[in-house]
Amino acid sequence: MINSNTEVRVNQGSNSTPLIGLIVLVIIWGVNWPIMKVGIAGIGAAEFALLRAVLGAVTMFVITAALGVLRWPPKEDRLLILHLGLMQTGAFLLLISLGVDAVGAGKSAILAYTTPIWVAPLSVLFLKERPSGAAIAGSVLALLGLFVLLGPAEIDWNDKQAVTGNLFLVAAALVWSLAIVHVRGHSWKSSPLQAVPWQLSIASLFLFVWWLVVEPASERHWSPEVISSLVFNGIVATGLAFWLMTAASKRLPALLTSLVSLAVPVIGVTTSAWTLQEPVSESMLIGGSLVLAGLMAPIFNLIMRETRQPAT
Repeated sequence: MINSNTEVRVNQGSNSTPLIGLIVLVIIWGVNWPIMKVGIAGIGAAEFALLRAVLGAVTMFVITAALGVLRWPPKEDRLLILHLGLMQTGAFLLLISLGVDAVGAGKSAILAYTTPIWVAPLSVLFLKERPSGAAIAGSVLALLGLFVLLGPAEIDWNDKQAVTGNLFLVAAALVWSLAIVHVRGHSWKSSPLQAVPWQLSIASLFLFVWWLVVEPASERHWSPEVISSLVFNGIVATGLAFWLMTAASKRLPALLTSLVSLAVPVIGVTTSAWTLQEPVSESMLIGGSLVLAGLMAPIFNLIMRETRQPAT
């Protein structure tokens, strides 16, 4: 939680480096949505996700080795790392790649951020938590936004590719939510940073099997743009981004991290409209606004609670 002392530390600059890193991370993930669209169009969704995971894993092995924290995971963390590798990383990367392949990059950025719809009920089911009124309100708002984004004004329900593409992105948000709930209930023996290269390695194996079975003979159109997209996704948007997020989560208040992260779908929609000339429909604006409002509701509720507390 943020109190007045925490805010002073951030403002004085002691946390300026991770805060700058978080802002850079948000920009990277925001602009990456149209960049992904270009790469996936060239080599296919499954192969793109696979090569992205492999490049990310190599990058994180180099980073953790350079930092002197590369370790074999302790047995207490291995089941969680396996789950995160298969679900949060492998399945998530595959689902968003399949989704972006069929749906506009900007809309994909919004749908992938509908996690509050699922986190609250999953926390009740698996962790026996009692969600706050703000969390419930946020889930309802995000759900309304999802209905708008998946409604007939936004999707031709006779277009099978469009329907499945949107559902892939919703499934990606659900997969990410399952990972959030699992991590919340786990006590780490190693650090999350140390787990990342192994997590990405497991994801790479999963995606390799998927690619081998589903998409080995897909047509490829290599170009400088496609190669640049892949390098950016693997090294920057996956490997480097995981490092930046771990550093930000470790040294910055979770509330601040959540607030700044809300800019990702906004940047995704804006850059997709600008670079790919994707139209931004009225229903997309309404649905996206409701989803963002759903994300903001529990965050601003915490801010209000903190401002009522006396400084210590």
